[in-house]
This record gives sequence, structure tokens and C-alpha cells, in this order.
Amino acid sequence: MISVFRDKPEKWDFAFTVDSAVEPKKVLLQMLQLLWTNEYSRHVDPGVDSPLHVTQGEAESAVMLALTLTSWFTSGAVSIR
Repeated sequence: MISVFRDKPEKWDFAFTVDSAVEPKKVLLQMLQLLWTNEYSRHVDPGVDSPLHVTQGEAESAVMLALTLTSWFTSGAVSIR
């Protein structure tokens, strides 16, 4: 999903379209990447030296971010053209 969005952001619509300080689609991509890379307990290569313990705060933050992203995609706030 991340590479599909990153490679062709122009093929996607996002409810947030204008901001003078940030690019909304870039922020969305960063949110997707943040969730993916910080869910190392689920996506880690077993041969890599990564911590497998997730704190309560990390878990709660991941759930909240996942809920936000999921609701945007299911509601149509983010959609493919």
C-alpha cells in the first residue's frame, strides 16, 4: 500500500487538499510509513536485532494511528481515482 501511494500520489484523492505548511498527501504517506516501521513486533525480520517488546504507549499509539488511517480509507476521505 505504501509503495502504491508513494509511486503515484496523483492517482489518489485526499480530503485534505491545501495547507500552507505541509503537503497533505506527504503527511498521509508519512503516517502510513510511521505505522509500518513502528509495528516492528509484527513486521520484523526475525534475523534482525530489533526489540520485540512493545510498550503500552507504543501499542496504544499504533492502534489510534491505524484507526485514523482505516477510517479515512473506508469513509472515502482517501480514495483512488
